[in-house]
Amino acid sequence: MRLFSKDFFFQLENIFTVCSLLFFSGGILRLVLTGGANQGDQAQYNALADQLIALCIYAISFVLLSLRWKKVLRLVSQDRWILPLIGIALVSVLWSDSPDLTLRRGIALVGTSLFGMYFATRYTIQQQLRLLGWMLGVAIALSFIFVILLPNYGIAGGIHAGAWRGIWSHKNGLAQKMALAGNVFLLLGLSVQNKRWLMWVMLGGAVLLEVRAVSSTGLLTMLVPMMIVPIIQTVRWRSRFMVPASVALIAISGLLALSLFYGSEAVLAFLGEDATLTGRTDFWPLIIEKIQERPLLGYGYEAFWRGFDGPSADIAYATMGGYIPPHAHNGLLQLWLHLGFVGVLVFIIGLWITILRAIALIRKSRSLDMLWPFIYCSILIIFNFSEIGILEYNELDWVLYVAVALSVLQWSKQSEEQESRMIASTPSTL
Repeated sequence: MRLFSKDFFFQLENIFTVCSLLFFSGGILRLVLTGGANQGDQAQYNALADQLIALCIYAISFVLLSLRWKKVLRLVSQDRWILPLIGIALVSVLWSDSPDLTLRRGIALVGTSLFGMYFATRYTIQQQLRLLGWMLGVAIALSFIFVILLPNYGIAGGIHAGAWRGIWSHKNGLAQKMALAGNVFLLLGLSVQNKRWLMWVMLGGAVLLEVRAVSSTGLLTMLVPMMIVPIIQTVRWRSRFMVPASVALIAISGLLALSLFYGSEAVLAFLGEDATLTGRTDFWPLIIEKIQERPLLGYGYEAFWRGFDGPSADIAYATMGGYIPPHAHNGLLQLWLHLGFVGVLVFIIGLWITILRAIALIRKSRSLDMLWPFIYCSILIIFNFSEIGILEYNELDWVLYVAVALSVLQWSKQSEEQESRMIASTPSTL
């Protein structure tokens, strides 16, 4: 008699996946270990717990990947953009301004990417969406508990006094994850058959938390992909003109939304922002100047932002007395500082190919949850306009991008193989 059933291990694996997704989201741990410190507080944070948990996730992910190593090896050997980008990050130790830092964080990036690969190869796109729903549902419930029962933790003080932050250490953390949750539960509400009402309740909770987080970027990141859902489905119409027309309409809608949110002082004031996007436009020119000093290869992975030390010192001194940025507050600028034009080019080409594959997936599938890869790419693009999430170690954004990119690659190759078999099995009419 077997002590543990196959179903037991399957559920255990699901629990590991949901807990890992929650860890990569950045929720709970940092907030609790800093005692609910606010932005600007001189709080001591021991990252040892973070590091130990991360190492455990990396190790378990590696073991689980090794159990299906043939499938994994076949898939990653077909990838042309994610692995090279990670490789550039690791090789950048050769020209990094801080080689030790680049090496340590480069290893963490590899571990983070391993979990993304595991997520892509272990679960289908539908299963990924449902596991994300579980994680985000737990995060929503815990955020309300923190806000109501532990307001010193769940509600920010200091600079952002009154803004909700839930289980994250900053209101932007809550805003970003609720933008993700809103779109996940919208797709689940439209596609699942059982407990659909629960998906709509969770969507309502995500919207409420998003509004109370008071973040223009978060609100934009939530709403624009939601508006894309009915538009992108038009690519399923049997017309060769619909794909370019739909993509053009989405691009125009996105630009109009960006103009409305970031070009209107009234909208910005309503959302608690100003015309400088909380000082971002003040230091972006300084970042561009630093990029011009090393445009091709950058300063090395994670080697630029070191406060008053290293290459970021000029920006820190220039903004001293105001907001001293801990990062570029723009995904592409951040990547350019890390890996230069070479890294940016590799990422943009890979993202574009992933988007094209996601559109092909929508055209050939009737299921609404197959919209997820395209919707996530939209979320990633919008969020990285004023925040960072590209090639970031121990971050959910990079985990999900790796998973989405490899999932649509896997689907694309399987689709090509099926079409080849169909052609081969079709009898010749000659």
